[in-house]
Amino acid sequence: MKRKILIVTASRAQVPLIERAREMGLHVVATDSDAAAPGFRVADVAEVANTLDPEAVLAVARRHDVAAVVTEQTDVAVPTVAWVAERLGLVGIGVDVARAASHKYAMRLACQAAGLPTPQFHLCRTFDDARRAAAEVGFPVILKPVDNQASRGVTKVAAAPELETAFTEAMKHSRSGEILVEELMSGTEAAVDAFVDGDAVTTLGICDKTKCPPPYSFDMRLIFPGRFDRATLEELRSVNEAVIRAVGIRMGITHGEYMVTSKGVRLIEIAARGCGARVATDLLPAMTGADLLGARLRQVLGEPPALTVPLALAAVLDFIVLPPGRARGISGVDEARAIPGVVGVEIMVREGQQWSVIKSGDARHGYVLAVGETTTAALDAAAAARRQLRFDVEAPA
Repeated sequence: MKRKILIVTASRAQVPLIERAREMGLHVVATDSDAAAPGFRVADVAEVANTLDPEAVLAVARRHDVAAVVTEQTDVAVPTVAWVAERLGLVGIGVDVARAASHKYAMRLACQAAGLPTPQFHLCRTFDDARRAAAEVGFPVILKPVDNQASRGVTKVAAAPELETAFTEAMKHSRSGEILVEELMSGTEAAVDAFVDGDAVTTLGICDKTKCPPPYSFDMRLIFPGRFDRATLEELRSVNEAVIRAVGIRMGITHGEYMVTSKGVRLIEIAARGCGARVATDLLPAMTGADLLGARLRQVLGEPPALTVPLALAAVLDFIVLPPGRARGISGVDEARAIPGVVGVEIMVREGQQWSVIKSGDARHGYVLAVGETTTAALDAAAAARRQLRFDVEAPA
């Protein structure tokens, strides 16, 4: 009989993991709160269960007698997966580690206890808390929910009159009713993606980021390898390993975000899952030649991950952000995907859809993934794909 594996959430981001599991001969049970989740169409079994209800997910796991439970690309499922794995005696990162990797305040405390430099930070539950914290830290500050991702609810605040609006936005996206008020670090943002197997940390890629204009904080472009000097790249790799150990992550794909400041590399946050927008599932494998999803699945099954990294290509993730309006027509997607070097093109809006100014990464309108022997080649491939795309956008009245 095929071994059964439970994949928690069946969103579009999880589809490559479900497909890879089936290629490996596994029987995939997928859960999601959305009965129309795209991953349900490619899984062997679809079960509607709220990811935020661990008991419901555990009931599914028991009913199907799964040999492993896993998630990717999404922070919200990490604590649930860890809890279910512990209850069933399956391979996992552990409940305490899952919390430290998905709750930004717990993450800050773990890194502070390990002696790692952190920005000033305060946990806040009320606007009065936030006002006092901002006064102590000093403007500019950044407000963020402790338990969300994709820059949802994250706002940079330059002065006191902007604070209440930013607090309301952060609270709207906090499941726990807690936010952080932090010192706003200045510098160049970077990310480090890695694979962890016990004491071994394999760095898969280091990128630099282009961010959106303030007051929001989502990414516009990622370029691998990051355009830093050799010493900075080594510091990013070294600090990322120290953060992984401080948080306690001993398995899986990790995605760490950092600020390269005048005083050195400083942690923004780290996640016990791969980077979204198909970076972990598509771009990193194309860059490195690694069977990253296969390694992840073997690991949760209790097998050696057998990860090899034969390539070191340059790559780019180029996000698409359109002006406010309504989509009257979208074309050129197939032509863009056919450009040599293009790994993927995803359009996240459909004809007839309307939008205003976007505030977080999950509202971006699409992205292009490309690789090349050099950074210039990867950027050229992405630019050629962008030229093929046509968006007929009607401006708002």
